[in-house]
Amino acid sequence: MGGVPSVPTDLSRKVEVISVGFSRTGTLSYARAYEILLDGPTFHGGEQLLQREDGQYATKNKLDFLDTSRQDDKPRLMKLLREATAGFVAMADVPAFNFLPELMELYPDAKVVLVTRDPERWWKSFKPVADSCEDQTLNRLVQPLPGRRWYIDTARGYFEEWASHSRTIDSGGCIADVFTVSRGDMEAVRARI
Repeated sequence: MGGVPSVPTDLSRKVEVISVGFSRTGTLSYARAYEILLDGPTFHGGEQLLQREDGQYATKNKLDFLDTSRQDDKPRLMKLLREATAGFVAMADVPAFNFLPELMELYPDAKVVLVTRDPERWWKSFKPVADSCEDQTLNRLVQPLPGRRWYIDTARGYFEEWASHSRTIDSGGCIADVFTVSRGDMEAVRARI
């Protein structure tokens, strides 16, 4: 989405900001702001899902399966979250909102920023992405691409998850206004799909 996904080099760094917002709410712009302000890599779901093909993504893929049964194996979930977020200074987009309670438990000092958007404008922006997830022809075409082979199936679950995890959060010192230039415009999304 924004080019090259962040890859942590110092695994001792901890998550300082958890940006809880559904895709297409400016999460890529927020991710870039966090990288600048916190001088470190940000786990942006779109970039990690679509562009990485390494052990880090394999961990994220396992998290998707645990999401629906998180209470059945919480120790394993926490271990996988710790591994998936090691070295990142911030998180934005998916899967941050899927695991907000667990991430807050792992990183109790992290600031939480709720990102919202007008529902009608958001749906107009997100609908083409959602429609493409249902296209089985597209599903078959993207299977060989790095990272994309898992995207179609995992994206479907986020619609239901968002409703159960969205809530107003006092961000306590939100840094969202620092970076307002959108890098995740609709044309870029269409070009990637």
